[in-house]
Amino acid sequence: MKQTKILAILLALALLLTGCAQLVDLTQRLAEIRDEQLKQLARQGKTREPFSQMTYTRPDMEAFQALAEESCRLGQTSEDVDQILEQTTQLYEAYDRFYTMLSLADIYYCKDLSNAEAQAEYEFCTGQSGQVEQALEAYYQALAQGPAVEELEEYFGEGFFDGYTGESQWDAAFLDLWNQEQEAVARYYEAMNQLADASYEDMEKNLGPILVELIGLRQELAAQVGYDDCEEFLWDWSYNRAYTPQDLDAYLQEIQQELVPLYRKMQTSGLYDEVYRQRYGESQCLAYLSSAAEAMGGGIQEAYEEMTARELYDIAPGAGKYEGSFEVYLASYDAPYVFLNPYQDISDFLSFSHEFGHFTNDYLAGGSYVSTDVAELMSQGMEFMSLCYAKEPGEEELDMARRLRLADSLGVYVEQAAYYSFERQAYRLTGEDLTVENLNSIYRQVAQDFGFDSVGWQEAEWTGVTHFYTNPFYVISYVVSGDGAMQLYQLELEEAGAGLELFQELLKTDEDIPLLSLLEQSGLESPFDRIPQVAATFREELGL
Repeated sequence: MKQTKILAILLALALLLTGCAQLVDLTQRLAEIRDEQLKQLARQGKTREPFSQMTYTRPDMEAFQALAEESCRLGQTSEDVDQILEQTTQLYEAYDRFYTMLSLADIYYCKDLSNAEAQAEYEFCTGQSGQVEQALEAYYQALAQGPAVEELEEYFGEGFFDGYTGESQWDAAFLDLWNQEQEAVARYYEAMNQLADASYEDMEKNLGPILVELIGLRQELAAQVGYDDCEEFLWDWSYNRAYTPQDLDAYLQEIQQELVPLYRKMQTSGLYDEVYRQRYGESQCLAYLSSAAEAMGGGIQEAYEEMTARELYDIAPGAGKYEGSFEVYLASYDAPYVFLNPYQDISDFLSFSHEFGHFTNDYLAGGSYVSTDVAELMSQGMEFMSLCYAKEPGEEELDMARRLRLADSLGVYVEQAAYYSFERQAYRLTGEDLTVENLNSIYRQVAQDFGFDSVGWQEAEWTGVTHFYTNPFYVISYVVSGDGAMQLYQLELEEAGAGLELFQELLKTDEDIPLLSLLEQSGLESPFDRIPQVAATFREELGL
């Protein structure tokens, strides 16, 4: 999962909120400043820090607020564009620094969920994030009201400030709801730590009410900014998608009709029993990805060398670690970072490759602004490409990994589509109908519709899906982007090197472009037109 919290850096937020052209001139100016800084470091014989030398320091919110207020005063009164841009750079750096510290606190907390100090710092930072976003919007409003606004459009993009002439959405009521949501997510993480290996009955009792609370808070946030539909609000707030929830209706039906029967067959094939029988450790996981990166070469190999040289990963097992995996970009250190709590079986090869796909995109782009759908194309694409080029640990393991990835791909279509169907219905519950019991009822029906009865399931399984709590409506991105990744894999199988060549170019993407547009530009098909073809591929490759 590509973990961005709110957004990786300020430019991405600006683009997301306005939909305007990229801040080309301003970005170039900032890049020139960064290049000069890097040259100075090189002249001093310094290198970029490994992760072990990255130190968390609690953000000084008084200093940040003072900088933001000073920036607003300058923006409202000054006609000196160069001075305003220099001030903007300082604010950007402070913004990056805040989210870098938040991400470091998150990483340290995820490494050991019993670490009370890390938990406190993570909760402090998430509790301040609304203030940071509020200050950012206030700055743009100040620039929109200032005497240099017309000249600044040359740097920010034509029409950029049109979205900052009205009232701020970050008013006191919105900020209060935002902070309540962040606090609820923090309580979810804390409860997850206490529920390791718990029964679904215990998870339902302790985690179920938290999701009910989160759905209610998100519905209030949506209403606060004028949305009647909470799902629509969450899509607009977090995702840049060139399709709508309504566009997915026929897609979900096709998945049920074409892929669920294959999913049922796969679950009884015995593949998973074979895959999970053998145990694998950290060294074998590294050997797998190392051999693949070396064979693929180019930017992928460079990214792998950067990751290992700077210790920008944690894939070691740990009893107190967060159950999951993610990648996050530490902007102040120009450092992507991969976190994985391994199962110590062959699935770790693929999970590590998945997060390394995000890592490579961030590394090559210097912090990528891509949409969630595109980010998941990078990660799932890396899984498939690694299968084509890995040489370690051995032929038997590599064949097993290939079969597992194809089976998992079928599982992604069905399971993530099911999770999305659950979310859609869950967010339609309001008032007294928004209860744990009704969420169970929805999941019970979804499980039947999508073939979970072939696996064995519990009606409270939804309490174990982290994305429902932390990233609502994220899961559908796995489905549509997974199709694009599969197209890259098929292209590679048809002509050795063709899929890799295209993937190497895609990994350089740094703009916030919708997935469907990127696929079309790359000569790939829309996922919404391919379900029958996908079903045929699974039948052939998995013998279903």
